[in-house]
Amino acid sequence: LALGVISGQKCNESNECDSNSHLHVATKVAKVAKAAIQISEFQPGSPPTPPGPPVPGFPLVELSGPPGDSQVCVWSINTDGGNPQLFVDSVAPPTGIPTTVSFDPITGLAEVPGPELAFPSFTIVLSFGCPPVGYPVDQSFLAAILPNILPIHDSIWVPNAATATELQDVLNDIRAAVAAATFAPDTVPGSVLPYNGASPSLVFREGSTGPLFQVVNGAIFDADGNSVDPGDFDSPSPDQPTPDLINPSLVSGATGDPHIHT
Repeated sequence: LALGVISGQKCNESNECDSNSHLHVATKVAKVAKAAIQISEFQPGSPPTPPGPPVPGFPLVELSGPPGDSQVCVWSINTDGGNPQLFVDSVAPPTGIPTTVSFDPITGLAEVPGPELAFPSFTIVLSFGCPPVGYPVDQSFLAAILPNILPIHDSIWVPNAATATELQDVLNDIRAAVAAATFAPDTVPGSVLPYNGASPSLVFREGSTGPLFQVVNGAIFDADGNSVDPGDFDSPSPDQPTPDLINPSLVSGATGDPHIHT
């Protein structure tokens, strides 16, 4: 508990109080969630047996957002470099009806079912509504579908080396289409994470609302592809998922945006 203000009246030993006086006591409650709804953490696949590359699956996706209820849909775009056509690959929930989520008033977190994610590259999108599965991500998608699923809250693009330029072009097209629409926000929130030799086993936001990091073969990389020492984070270990808990934060003096914890 840190410092803030509580007001009260000054009273004497006979419990006679002066209504014009105030007693100030310092307290503070830390704000744990930003207003924006974001993808906080997800595991793209489950570890196989025997150990090897992640297995495509349907991950639980942890979101961060303001207290209260919100409607969301989480979906994926096929980004296989061997297929020249990008398309909506999987939608969660599969009914195509957005999920109503309730963000925890303390942590600002909520978990929702995620879409199937293909390897070695994928795109995961968090939006207000759900697009139809199998719809090609092309100019007709931008014109006919995108306006009906706005706003897009967040998107994370994880390409492999062969699809990085293609994905960046698509993301730029989507942002340009949204910026040109009079009813839409100026930008589509999104991040393109660099390829670090393999698909990540975990993607998380520092402190649940901060910059993105990915875990690849046990190593930590920031959103620019730079290696980050796991010791730069507080507990728990940054290479392990933290369901229902605030994600690890960078400690003061570490690479990136330092945090002072109280």
